[in-house]
Amino acid sequence: ESASFEIDNAPPIVTTGTPKREGNVILVPFEVRDADSPLTRVEYAIDAQPWQSTFPQDAILDSRQEQFLLRLDAEHAGRTLVIRAIDAMNNMGAGQVQLQ
Repeated sequence: ESASFEIDNAPPIVTTGTPKREGNVILVPFEVRDADSPLTRVEYAIDAQPWQSTFPQDAILDSRQEQFLLRLDAEHAGRTLVIRAIDAMNNMGAGQVQLQ
């Protein structure tokens, strides 16, 4: 016998919205949710460059569902944005979107 423990093999789900260009900025809305564990890290990379941390709109990464809005320089138009999210059980999920 052992003490009970949680098993969570499901990765977070990253859902990207349509990027919008506003002047010299590209706005990329996206949502990350996980069915079982709170999110612990969300990062993005443009065209396989180094990963950069990002935070949800409420500025606190503390729940199983969070809303994000990335503000990127318009110079990134035509490139690929990859978003990865990691939950408390170290499961990783990813999504990508083409920047316009």
